[in-house]
Amino acid sequence: MAYLNALVDPTYKEVDDLIARQSGAEMKATRRAELLRDIYGQVACDPDEGGRPLRIGRHPSCPVCSSSSMRAWEAAQPALFVDMEVAPVTHSLWESLTEEEKFLRIGRCIMDARM
Repeated sequence: MAYLNALVDPTYKEVDDLIARQSGAEMKATRRAELLRDIYGQVACDPDEGGRPLRIGRHPSCPVCSSSSMRAWEAAQPALFVDMEVAPVTHSLWESLTEEEKFLRIGRCIMDARM
């Protein structure tokens, strides 16, 4: 588990700008936002401790079976608060890439998303 503060993380804006440059005016802003959420973690963030890419909106894993595709979610009653440290996402691989490599990486993900 990792924490992304997309409002202040410069890589989030950088990926959005690269998507905008590659997609041009033909892509609607809502589609670009969906694409950003879909590909951001795999292109700009380092994998988690389990080797999985960050995925915005991914449900947490079940503490019993580790699955993230539960049939139903249920709130604990009374509410259960857990105090834990959540590390911020890191971008070591992304930061090691050249501008051209970043551009190509984003382009491949856009092509994959269109298929």
